[in-house]
Amino acid sequence: MHRALAQVTWRTLTSQAFPQGAAQAAPSVSTLVRDVAGELEAIHPHTPRQARIARLEVLEQRFGPPLADRWRALHAASPWQEGAGPEAACAEPRAVSALRTVLCEGPRLLGLYEAHQAGDEVPRMKPEHARALEGESVDTLRWLLAQGRPGMHLAATYGAALDPALRDTFLGQGWRAAEAPGRPRGETLARMMDNRLQGRTFAGLPLAHVLALRLYAHPDSGAFNLVRACADLAPVFPGRAVTACVDDLPALVHEAVHALHAIPEARVWGSLYKGMQSRPGLPLQAGEDFVVDRPLSVTTLEAQSYAGRVVEGACYDQELHLVDQPQRRTQAVLIAAFHPVCTAPQGEALVLPGQVYRILGRQVREERAREGGAHTIVRLRAEKVDALGFTPPGEDGVAAASGQRRVEYLDPMADRGGRPALQMGDAADVG
Repeated sequence: MHRALAQVTWRTLTSQAFPQGAAQAAPSVSTLVRDVAGELEAIHPHTPRQARIARLEVLEQRFGPPLADRWRALHAASPWQEGAGPEAACAEPRAVSALRTVLCEGPRLLGLYEAHQAGDEVPRMKPEHARALEGESVDTLRWLLAQGRPGMHLAATYGAALDPALRDTFLGQGWRAAEAPGRPRGETLARMMDNRLQGRTFAGLPLAHVLALRLYAHPDSGAFNLVRACADLAPVFPGRAVTACVDDLPALVHEAVHALHAIPEARVWGSLYKGMQSRPGLPLQAGEDFVVDRPLSVTTLEAQSYAGRVVEGACYDQELHLVDQPQRRTQAVLIAAFHPVCTAPQGEALVLPGQVYRILGRQVREERAREGGAHTIVRLRAEKVDALGFTPPGEDGVAAASGQRRVEYLDPMADRGGRPALQMGDAADVG
């Protein structure tokens, strides 16, 4: 069955975050944006992938230049000046940015999969691309095992998350005998994996979902940008399937993240951090609430949050700190093991959508950015207060009250592989 893993699919999450009737409150956007969205929506998602790619390439040739011109005009108009309302300042540039990403990255990422497949089949990645990700997985496992017991635990959780039939492929032939350095003999990776699965019914992530999550985490793939663009267009066009034609990869990523949460050892406990750049409506004030309405990339390591870093001349001048609470723990999963070796040490985790947070306080101070120069850094502390519209496996959820603010933050690894960070998609919106 297609999407057999999906406890909560991306489309379900979108409909819950933006329920029936929300379309009347859709923000105003330009005719250009509406035209592009309409053309995308007209591409049936069950059309064979090759036909969708061809149509997207035609749309990119037709709308790419005017969208680029519109993007430059928005920058020249300085829509982020003090006092600009969230809707006027954010809806149009968010949509322009996301549509450019869909038209640019969509065909390329769809092209990684078998072209003749229809959209209602589980996507099969082309063998040459799958082999590259599988090889990087083996390299990451070796790196984890060299990190001692903490790396061994992370490797065991990663191995336990895989369909048993995939373990030799993604872990390498010698994984069963691997032992943690400095630990008693017999504490093998295989035994630690078995302990994680004892008494559980989790069958493991299928091939398509493992590859999708590794592609998403890869710094050179651009997959993250497409997943974010699909999420950014949902509040601009509520109730409409504008990005369904490129949803092959984003749907797999969302399903994999929720399935991974079924393994307790994959869940993240403790404080989580995220570096951000200033946007309209940010920083939030103490007492304000916001909703996470897509997988939110954070880090378990404060030094890796990107706060204080300068990327292409812009400083990450804010840091969000999600405070750990035993009574209302953040539902998040650690995906560091899905990264290649070059980015695995960043300790990336994904906060599951549907959780509501409240700003406890904010601290403003001037400090030196990591790349030099003095910058004012705003540090925001937030705690979880509620859950919105979905229940992850094994967890309890509570529907959030209406009128919450919905804020999407810039991912700390937004500039994947040297591609321009399309930053306008991460401004605040009013729910």
